[in-house]
Amino acid sequence: MEQEPLDGQQVQPPTQEGRTLLERYGLRATRQRLGLAKLLFSKGDRHVTADALAAEAQAVRMSASLATVYNVLNLFAQVGLVRGLAIEGTKTVFDTNTSDHCHFYFEETGDIEDIVVQGMKFADNFEAPEGYEIVKVDVVVRLRKKDQNV
Repeated sequence: MEQEPLDGQQVQPPTQEGRTLLERYGLRATRQRLGLAKLLFSKGDRHVTADALAAEAQAVRMSASLATVYNVLNLFAQVGLVRGLAIEGTKTVFDTNTSDHCHFYFEETGDIEDIVVQGMKFADNFEAPEGYEIVKVDVVVRLRKKDQNV
């Protein structure tokens, strides 16, 4: 069943590709998961909050409550489809690029950009305590514009 967004363009039903992606991660391909995955992954690598994805879903008249969007994104993060980044307190930003990389966080705008570092594995620079292993390393470099009057 096609959905009609507010701008009049038709949103196509989720593809077999989306179904295959979810099943590869052991997830049942429900209508809402398929629709949210299509929105999330159709724009390349990106950083998105649950609020922003819920707004995108609403704009294309996709039936998904904010709670559902949060649950789906957290589930996607749990299985490794996306990466959850805790940037500001309880605010989580979800990154569709799950490779080992770092981020710039622009405090004034709240924007996040990937830091491209060729051939460096941050986990290699740390030694885990006895009985533990490093799962991943999250590095967020916070940026603020320099005071022009100094």
